[in-house]
Amino acid sequence: IVYMTIDDLFFAKFRALIKTAPQIIRDLLAENADLRERLDFHPELNTLEHIRIVTFRAMAIDSLKQALPDDIGTTNLIFSGILHDIGKKRCAKINPKTHKPTSPGHDKFAADLINQNIAIQAWILQWGADPHTVAWICQQHMRIKRISQMRQTKRTAIENHPNYIELVIFSLLDNMLEDF
Repeated sequence: IVYMTIDDLFFAKFRALIKTAPQIIRDLLAENADLRERLDFHPELNTLEHIRIVTFRAMAIDSLKQALPDDIGTTNLIFSGILHDIGKKRCAKINPKTHKPTSPGHDKFAADLINQNIAIQAWILQWGADPHTVAWICQQHMRIKRISQMRQTKRTAIENHPNYIELVIFSLLDNMLEDF
């Protein structure tokens, strides 16, 4: 008898997903293994570890999907977990005002990577997720954090999007300062 913990199961699924990913995804994930982010937002060791944690949280939601409304795409959340911060290393710089690390545009980087790469879209589809939804969640994952500060027209546009609830759930998965 082999006993596996939930983390073992999630890690095995994560490895299976990454093993089938296009090489560019594997390369970008590896680049993020040595990117240390701001401790006040990211207490985890590096960006790759953050990506794993968010993805594992999405897998936990997926394991409970029978309790969720049918229109919540948990596989979309899993792929958003893998891809949302994939461009952090490539976009990383030091903020000249605060002297702290930042990665402006990493959300757009992820969305563009998905939208412009047929192999990545095929990989996402192969596992039952929707590339357009995953790209939208990745592109909006930073904006949702500031939604209360947006003009009403911008706020309404996001809130009326068909995948808004998935974005809200994803934002909770992505928050490392709150217990999940």
